[in-house]
Amino acid sequence: MRIVLDCQSLQSASRKRGIGRYTRCVLNALRPYAANHEFILLLNARLSSTLDQARFEAAELLPQAQLAVFDVPAPTAGRSSSNSLRRDLAELIREQFIAELRPDVVHVFSLFEGFLDNVVTSIGRLPSSYPVSSTFFDLIPLLNPEEYLDDNPIFRDFYLKQVEQMKQSQRLLAISAFSAQEASDNLDYPERHIVEAPLGPMQQHGSGSLSDQEADLQLKGLGLSPNFILYVGGSDRRKNLPRLVEAWCSLPADLQHTYPLVMAGFMPEEDIAQLKGIAQEAVNPDRLILLGQVSDAQLRGLYRGCSVFVFPSWHEGFGLPALEAMVEGVAVIAANTSSLPEVVGLNEALFNPFDVTDIATHLQRALTDPEFRQRLIDHGNVHSQLFSWPRTAETTVACWEEMQEAFSESVSKVAQPQSWEDWMAGYEGRLNDFLDVLSEALRAPLSGDLRGQTKTPDASLLQDIARVIEVNEREIFKARACEFANISPWRVEGPFDSSYSLALVNREFASALDACGVEVALHSTEGPGDFAADPRFLKAHPALAAMHKKAVDITPTHAAVLSRNLYPPRVADMPQVADGHGTVNTLHCWGWEEGAVPVQWVADFNAHLTGITTMSRFVRKVLIDAGVKAPVDVAGIGVDHWLRVTPDPFYSVPEQLKAFVFLHVSSCFPRKGVDVLLEAYGQAFTGDDDVSLLIKTFPNPHNRVHELLASAQEQHSNYPHVVIVEKDLSPEQLKALMTVGDALVAPSRGEGYGLPLAEAMLMDIPVITTAYGGQMDFCSDETAWCVDFDFATADTHFALPGSVWAEPRMESLRAQLLAVRSSTREVVLTKVKTAKAMLLEKHTWRHVAQRAARAALSWQEAEQSKGDKPVGRLAWISTWGTRCGIATYSENLVAHASWPIKIFASELTDSDKTLDVDTDEQSGACTRCWDSGGADDLQRLGCELDAFAPAAVVIQFNYGFFDLSALAGLIENQKAQGRVVLVVLHSTQDPPDMPERSLSLIVPALAQCDRLLVHGVPDLNRLKAIGLTDNTALVPHGILEWPAAKARRISALLPEQGALSPPAESAKFAQSHLSEATWRLDDDVDGGEASTRAHDPQSSALQWDSTSKLGARPVLKLASFGFFLPHKGLSELVEAVSILKKEGFACHLLMLNAQYPAEASVHAICSAHEQLKTLGLEADVTIDTAFYSNEQCLQRLAAVDVAVFPYQETGESASGAVRHAIASGTPVAVTPLAIFQDVHAATYTLPGCTPEKIAAGLMPWIQAKQKSQALLLPPEIAAENKQSSSVQPAQGELSGKHRPSQDWLESHFYRGITCRLENLMAQLSHESR
Repeated sequence: MRIVLDCQSLQSASRKRGIGRYTRCVLNALRPYAANHEFILLLNARLSSTLDQARFEAAELLPQAQLAVFDVPAPTAGRSSSNSLRRDLAELIREQFIAELRPDVVHVFSLFEGFLDNVVTSIGRLPSSYPVSSTFFDLIPLLNPEEYLDDNPIFRDFYLKQVEQMKQSQRLLAISAFSAQEASDNLDYPERHIVEAPLGPMQQHGSGSLSDQEADLQLKGLGLSPNFILYVGGSDRRKNLPRLVEAWCSLPADLQHTYPLVMAGFMPEEDIAQLKGIAQEAVNPDRLILLGQVSDAQLRGLYRGCSVFVFPSWHEGFGLPALEAMVEGVAVIAANTSSLPEVVGLNEALFNPFDVTDIATHLQRALTDPEFRQRLIDHGNVHSQLFSWPRTAETTVACWEEMQEAFSESVSKVAQPQSWEDWMAGYEGRLNDFLDVLSEALRAPLSGDLRGQTKTPDASLLQDIARVIEVNEREIFKARACEFANISPWRVEGPFDSSYSLALVNREFASALDACGVEVALHSTEGPGDFAADPRFLKAHPALAAMHKKAVDITPTHAAVLSRNLYPPRVADMPQVADGHGTVNTLHCWGWEEGAVPVQWVADFNAHLTGITTMSRFVRKVLIDAGVKAPVDVAGIGVDHWLRVTPDPFYSVPEQLKAFVFLHVSSCFPRKGVDVLLEAYGQAFTGDDDVSLLIKTFPNPHNRVHELLASAQEQHSNYPHVVIVEKDLSPEQLKALMTVGDALVAPSRGEGYGLPLAEAMLMDIPVITTAYGGQMDFCSDETAWCVDFDFATADTHFALPGSVWAEPRMESLRAQLLAVRSSTREVVLTKVKTAKAMLLEKHTWRHVAQRAARAALSWQEAEQSKGDKPVGRLAWISTWGTRCGIATYSENLVAHASWPIKIFASELTDSDKTLDVDTDEQSGACTRCWDSGGADDLQRLGCELDAFAPAAVVIQFNYGFFDLSALAGLIENQKAQGRVVLVVLHSTQDPPDMPERSLSLIVPALAQCDRLLVHGVPDLNRLKAIGLTDNTALVPHGILEWPAAKARRISALLPEQGALSPPAESAKFAQSHLSEATWRLDDDVDGGEASTRAHDPQSSALQWDSTSKLGARPVLKLASFGFFLPHKGLSELVEAVSILKKEGFACHLLMLNAQYPAEASVHAICSAHEQLKTLGLEADVTIDTAFYSNEQCLQRLAAVDVAVFPYQETGESASGAVRHAIASGTPVAVTPLAIFQDVHAATYTLPGCTPEKIAAGLMPWIQAKQKSQALLLPPEIAAENKQSSSVQPAQGELSGKHRPSQDWLESHFYRGITCRLENLMAQLSHESR
């Protein structure tokens, strides 16, 4: 059970009396039950002077328990009628606070508190879904009204109200048999619901008394020596102390002198004065010693040193001091009324409390009759054994268990959410319902979120309630978040002291973690290193300053979690996590905007992070697709901080706006799509329309908004109104600016989250945005106006290989601008209200912190069990050991695999059987169980897969391999068995003459795949056209890692530097590489020394002279490579060689093009031989159609000056052959086709596909060849070579970059791609589990 114990009695004045002692002893006795029950101890923030001590005591007494501190509007003390409304509200707030803790049982230790202070107790003010028990001490004021109530009507009303509330308890725990009978006789309360739970002594039985020496030390500290009469307790009327003093004064003088009367316990000054006045009748009035409050140790010394303990009270609920004295071996005499006969248990020890003479007689007998005194001591030792706190705790817990069971059976209990997520899902609704209750209590309407409002009837009270609700909310989350104890403390690192977006994320994230009960340290740092936090900011934000101060002691190695959000993402210096123990290293709320991640970042993440939380599902997918193997979870971004920002009433937009205002808020980086916005805005409206476009931005090197606006205004003569604001604004000013907007437009090409969009939605501003990116976590057709898009190569300064973003479609954006402008307010509000509700339900910082904390817990548990989970088995479906580029591709990837892999290959054709390759069939690593060609039903393949039972299945797809319906059935079967399925689509362009092989026919099956992997941006767009976007990913075709390539790149013949200015049209083709288009001869990427070209000495094709048959002219050595097929452009290349020869330029072309097992290939080879004869090029062109090994191919390619790929139009997505050439280190020239788009950074792009364009594109190499050998030629030959020609170098047309960067190579090497795919499959396997 979850048991909430109201422990305000540790804070009130009662803490120094029996009620406080009772509370402490019960808590300590409950320790053994904490193993099976969850305890939450409730304290009151308004009792601030005793709060810290109460916290300390509670933690010492019941360390397994949680502490929950509630707040209320104050003052609430019952002694002032002016506090009645606040007390009424405070009772409701306390009960709501308890209800949100979702207890099974609530117990109140002392219900009759709060008259003199701000203690707040009540039962049954709100409809309850849990039972409540109360400790029943006594009904002394009720039974003695003339003493306690009649003279004080305010206390009477307070007390009687508490009595009525006590009757709402499901059980009363009576502290004695007498008190149980008192409750039964005097309350209209069921006797069966009264449970006797007698108290125990302060000391444990058998723990031993203090030694004489220890007792003497305690007494000396109080200025006492042994042998005195002792009383312990308070001084209110029922304690009967005036009669006790009279009785002592009436003792013989020698007894008064020998045995002073010592009283311990808190007493008001007026009571002390009264007692001292009575003592003036004594022989020596100074022998009445009033000690006041004493410690427990001092109290035991007093018991040990006294001669007799006297307890004259005429009404007690129990009488705990009498029991404690008996346990210490003291002679005890007491009144013969109320509970004391039960506690003392010996008639001759009891006196009439109203008879001074009887009290004196018992005192004198106990002091002078040794036998009587010994009987009292002996009886006390035996009788006190009947009372113990463990027995009290046992009875109490049994009562709670029975009460909870009975309550569940008798009351239609509201279904309690069992999980944190369920509880959170209903919290806002419950809070709103409670605010309605408060409104009722105030008799004033308080609709919506009360926090922050200052409406009548009492602004200060409303403000106090608002503050209290917010404080209590944080405390509730802390109490509910006990599951996060294992990830505390948590060190948050990054900027936090500015308006920078990451600073906002870090400070809000840290604050939300703190509200969830996690101890947080906040450290100021950025990607380059640490920096001091702004002192002014810290002074203005004390809560953040306190977290910042903690970072001194909670170092990275002392934190349970170390999380960062900084740029760039520095992780390599995080503490090493070894053997599943130590700090959880993470990036929190990490964001990224494009479709690829730098290779080094991924490597660092994998090496140093335990896990990552992202700001959106989009970012998570990007990381997983990039090969991040650490767990990646979505935490999100909170938006509720925007609700706390109040618009600056003094800020106004510097220029007059028209009736309808489109708003754009961004940096105006190219990614933000402001260029598309300006064009679409100009197409949708004119200057005559009553619309304005308000752009809030700031100056930066990437911001071209003024240039773009000028260009748009030139294209549209009557361009609509635009206002640009570049001034730095505070959050309050920005919110004021946004209030003038009628719609926010964000045609972004990529967003990690899109916070301005969410902020606009919270302000009831409709949003127009691209239907792609992190904003899709809260933007849809139900919440926003979404703009269609096409995938495109990302144009960012990172120039990351394979990175894509979304290019907004102009016509779609134009249509949405017009749609929002013409929509009615009702239509707009329907969407924005839906958006706002969804954001507040799922996108608050509280939700973010909880998701991040749960993720960290799961990673922590996974780290502790690391090594227990075996690596899954992988099934690889492909052609294998055949004359097929896909087979070669598969072989190169599998060669680097670490997973156990089995190849499920197609049957060999007759021509394949002639190849000298290792098919792995004998080792059992390869099973041939399906026929390529598109007619197999794949039943054999399915059976073999079931027998192998893989964790993941990779399917290499080409249109000619499979019957599509059979493939769809195979995919659906594998998914039904819970396996991860990846399909690598080597082509997505449907055969135009084969409608039965259209991918659109199997979209449902493809949608079930965990990933559809493609090699090019056009593939992504073709899949998007048939509704496949969420599970697609761009993965590059691989290149071989050949040791000799590095030296070959250094020795390569480079074209003329001035010949590489990119053509204007290349911008569309190579968006991300314009800045790299001009080759610089001193741009040494690889470094190292030049070495001799690798070559195969057995190949006659490589035995070339450096001069041609025309004389001593240098010969440019060219090569084509790949299968000999019509679309490869080989005929056009031959014609280009012929053109160059006619102009007097010497070339030799090696056509290293293997025959493909198809009739078209045979025909193309025959045609090529005929073409050579016709053009007279037999001596200038060598045709080699052999199928060589990788090593043999690389050696041959490395021996030429340029490898040329003159492809014509093709449906292929990527070329494996061009990657072989890149791997060789030889310069590569390609025609300007989409198939080569992904290798643009590693190749030169020819100016066109025609023979003339190809010839012109090769001229820079001819010039370079001539210059490289000019010093070796005779003068007449050199002069001849300088003569003009009709074929001019391709000035301004040849573009590209030959030597790829190391990052580009790392992202394309097969080993890297294999690792990336394995990490991807591991992540997807985890998801499927």
